[in-house]
Amino acid sequence: MTIVNFTPFAAAALAAPFLLGAPARATTLHLTEADSGQSFVVRRGDAIEARLRENPSTGYSWTQQGQAPGLKLLGHSAVRGAAMPGAPGAAIFRFRTARVGPTAVSLVYMRSWEKGQPPAQTFSARFDIRP
Repeated sequence: MTIVNFTPFAAAALAAPFLLGAPARATTLHLTEADSGQSFVVRRGDAIEARLRENPSTGYSWTQQGQAPGLKLLGHSAVRGAAMPGAPGAAIFRFRTARVGPTAVSLVYMRSWEKGQPPAQTFSARFDIRP
């Protein structure tokens, strides 16, 4: 018969996964124009998706203004509306939270060739990224 002698540290290490629970899963925060100017608490590893209406046939499109420290841009895509020309669609920006701390994202809706003109619309959101 083999007797195993557990030290208190070994017992705690074996029990830790059961006492602490399962690790938290990353979630996705979905944002729209209605969320502009708001602040959000997110966790490192979470995804953020901003879905903003746009109509590129008018020349307007959403672009990110500046960098957002702590956020990694995963991609920017467009979803077209109906098949008829001029139908509105949406711009989708996907980010992953990468670094703990405060950060903000700023997006502008403008025509790229209209230099010196204010954007037709802006979107901004602040994030407190936690571990």
